[in-house]
Amino acid sequence: MTIEYILKSPTQFLDIERKDFEYLLNKQGQIDKVEGKLERCHRVCLVKLNGKSIGIGALKQVYKSPFKYAGAANFQDNYNYEIGYLFVDKEAIDKDSGSLGIGKYITRLLLNYIVKENVFATTENNNENPMYYILQSFGFKVLGSPYQGRTTNKNIVLMTLER
Repeated sequence: MTIEYILKSPTQFLDIERKDFEYLLNKQGQIDKVEGKLERCHRVCLVKLNGKSIGIGALKQVYKSPFKYAGAANFQDNYNYEIGYLFVDKEAIDKDSGSLGIGKYITRLLLNYIVKENVFATTENNNENPMYYILQSFGFKVLGSPYQGRTTNKNIVLMTLER
C-alpha cells in the first residue's frame, strides 16, 4: 500500500489533480458549488492511495462570517487562515486497512505550513464527525456558540487554534 500526500498551491495543480479535488469536494457534500473553490485556497493537500485520489484538505481563503454567526465577531481579526475541505473517501479505502490516520496527517501538513499563525476551522457539531476530534487533538477549541449552517442546515461550531 502506497500513500502519497501532495501539498502545493492551486496554481501548481495538474488538470487531473484539479478534477480529483473537485470530485472529492463534491462527494464531501458540504458546499453547494465546487467550481472556483480550488483557486481560492492558499495551499491544498491531495492524498492518493495506490495512485487513486482519496482525500483532500486546504488552507482556505478566509471568510470572517463564521465568527459573526458564532457570536465571536470581536475575535475575527486574529485569524487569517482557515483549515477546511477536510475529507477522506472511506469508500475508497479497503475496510481491512482501518482509518490510516489520513485526515489527521492532512491537518498536520497544513498546520506545519503556517507554524506561527492562528488558524480556525468550522465543522459539524456532531459526535460522529471525525474532523471535530482531529481538530481537538491539535488543540483547537470551540469559540462562541454553535450555529446552523446555511448550505447544510447542520449544527456548526467555530474552532480556533491560538499560536
